[in-house]
Amino acid sequence: EGIYGLATRAGQSLKTANNNVKERYQAEGFSSSKDDNTVEIAEVLNDHISEKKNFFSTLVTFTVSAEDIETLHDRVA
Repeated sequence: EGIYGLATRAGQSLKTANNNVKERYQAEGFSSSKDDNTVEIAEVLNDHISEKKNFFSTLVTFTVSAEDIETLHDRVA
């Protein structure tokens, strides 16, 4: 589970996406941009996992309010 489960699912997604692109290309002579985007995303995820890079980024913002400036400074400190 955890990162290993994610790596397995990402690998399976990439394989499935590649197969979908090949099948569509063989049937219709082109692949859809949705299929192409899915392949690209799965490749990036696989690369990040195999190279043990971070792939989540967060930003947390806190809002502090008060009736007056002194109380605000107390709450922030």
